[in-house]
Amino acid sequence: MRAARQDISHKHFKLDSRKIRRAQKVLRAKTETETIERALDAILAEHKRNQLVAKANERFVASGITIKAKIREGYAAAQRGELLDAESVRRSMNEKKRAWLSDQRKK
Repeated sequence: MRAARQDISHKHFKLDSRKIRRAQKVLRAKTETETIERALDAILAEHKRNQLVAKANERFVASGITIKAKIREGYAAAQRGELLDAESVRRSMNEKKRAWLSDQRKK
């Protein structure tokens, strides 16, 4: 991602030249400036990915809690002899699948 001309400023840093050369090879950059630009872009992209993963993990953990509660409810119903027949379960799952697919198409 190239910065707009007005966003470019001159900076002077003392950096390890061997590290820059290694990064230049890894990033396949032609110049040291391009190397630093690509490295910064990679760090920013990684940060964004980490944020997305953290949010997905939160949703996953929350869904696990919901699933545990549903299992407890189902087990308690089974203990009381309130099990559903296979056809009722199949019908319910198909309805949920259709609703989920419909929701996914809207996104």
